[in-house]
Formats: sequence, C-alpha cells, structure tokens
Amino acid sequence: MEFKAHAMVRGFTKYKGNIDGQDIDSNTVFVDVSIGKMGKGTRTAARKCESEDVIKRIEHLPLPFEAEITLEEEATAKRETMLITDIKPLRAQPPQQKAA
Repeated sequence: MEFKAHAMVRGFTKYKGNIDGQDIDSNTVFVDVSIGKMGKGTRTAARKCESEDVIKRIEHLPLPFEAEITLEEEATAKRETMLITDIKPLRAQPPQQKAA
C-alpha cells in the first residue's frame, strides 16, 4: 500500500557499494514523528529509503526541511516495513535563534 505524508526531514545516510562480493544499496532518511499518547512532542525516526536516487534529489538542500514523502508499506509473515519511495521538498525550516 502506498500513501503520502508530510514530514520534517532532519538528515539522511546513504551507502552504495560492494561488501564481501555483495552489492549494497542502503539508504536511510531521518524524519520527525509524534511521540504519541504517552508523551508530548516529536522525536526523530529512521525510515529506510528505496534507493540512493531518492536521496540524490535532496542532498543539495539545507537541512532540516519540510517535505511530502511517499511511503510504501510492505509486509512479510514476520514484519512490516515502511519504505520511502519519494521525497518532494516543500519549504526549509527557518534558522533557530540562539538564547542570549
């Protein structure tokens, strides 16, 4: 199942290479998520990304920024996974003022 959501993108990691003869394309985007009923506010969560191409489209942007993300939900018998398949930047977060 595919759906869209708005998220604050805080950062990302990417790796594409070969380790011990196995091709690896590992990409993670860090976004804000609600803490939920047991608390108040947000925390940063890691979300796997479909491919390095998704990150290449955003890596030049200043962080953090608000974006519309497209997620694909996949399920196996043992677990469910949310995979980011697209990121469309909406606007940059203004710089925070430092306390005096």
